[in-house]
Amino acid sequence: MLSTRLSASLFTAALVSVSCTSATVEDSAISTTPPSTVQDPVAETNEGVQSIAVGIVLNTANTGSASADRDEDFAAVAETTATSLNASSDIELRLEIATIDGVSGVASAIDDLTSRGITALVTSCDDSTLPAVVDTAIEQELLVVTGCVAIPQPELSTDSLLIDLADLSDSANRIVDWLVDGDLGQIATVTSTLIPDVAQTCVDLESETEERITGNVVAAVEFVELVDPVENIALELAPQQDMIEAIAICALPPAIGDVTSALRSAGFDQPVIVPWYGDPQEWAASVDDVFVFAPASRFGDDPASDVVELFAEIDDPEPADVVVADSLSALVQAVEIADSAASRRVAAALRDGDFDGTSGTLSVDTSRPSPVDRSYRVLEVINGEPQFSELIGPS
Repeated sequence: MLSTRLSASLFTAALVSVSCTSATVEDSAISTTPPSTVQDPVAETNEGVQSIAVGIVLNTANTGSASADRDEDFAAVAETTATSLNASSDIELRLEIATIDGVSGVASAIDDLTSRGITALVTSCDDSTLPAVVDTAIEQELLVVTGCVAIPQPELSTDSLLIDLADLSDSANRIVDWLVDGDLGQIATVTSTLIPDVAQTCVDLESETEERITGNVVAAVEFVELVDPVENIALELAPQQDMIEAIAICALPPAIGDVTSALRSAGFDQPVIVPWYGDPQEWAASVDDVFVFAPASRFGDDPASDVVELFAEIDDPEPADVVVADSLSALVQAVEIADSAASRRVAAALRDGDFDGTSGTLSVDTSRPSPVDRSYRVLEVINGEPQFSELIGPS
């Protein structure tokens, strides 16, 4: 049901080898690394920790699908980033890969990876298995670092073993920075209720706007994606059309493009703001004057050479790949800070501090509602083509 709420006041890759092994898990049947090759999970000497074993799980049940392509890119990103980190860091990052054939193989895969010495797991964005992978890993006291919106938004509590570098990023604050610079104070939000974490972005944006901008959220529309006619959104916003200076859309493709097109057809010519959800080329073909806020960009010249070089190694790069690279970089730096690869000690180091990621600086502070402050690229969609516009946030 459509509802309206009115308010008074919205990586350089080096040519070195990566220590990487893999095993296949098909339900309960697993192929493990022979005991003689299993390495100590926390290789420490009198000089401190020297390595960390990090696991990743790939789902072969996705073969032939878009998810399979994403898993392939995920593995390529992890291996490329590990190569770079192992060339520049005193800490060796050892990747351990397990493949599963659907969710029924998750428990065996985590058991297998644990037997190979991992103390941390970095996830892919496979919607069908991610929640089970996360839950099972944490039950085994593994640190999980993820960058997906396929799990409920976690809190970064003092004892948390789950650190989400995507959902916990402060995109709302960065968008409000951009609004302030553009002297845009009167905004409307259009929120899909299909995915709670997506909807939360507009909630955060409304809160940040009302707190920081001398203006207000003049209208806020919620809709059920794939159910409510997008034309009704324009009707709901019509009474405030002359007051609105910018419109934020929190939804998934292709609804972003559908909503934007409906608004343009109804005479709304205000700039449209889109927090990062999916590749703009999936929905931008027929829209204009849309600004996408993403942690990295493959459109135009990204100012970070690490991003450019990483994307050159991937067939179909997207911002999620950079979040994976950021996760691995932050993990290695946290091991150095903690002087340990033990999961809870690394998690504690990750919860507060500044980390050099592929996309730029990640500043994590648990005292903030959205504790991960990162750089965002603003992509401007002009005549259906996304183009790099500017970099905002930490450099």
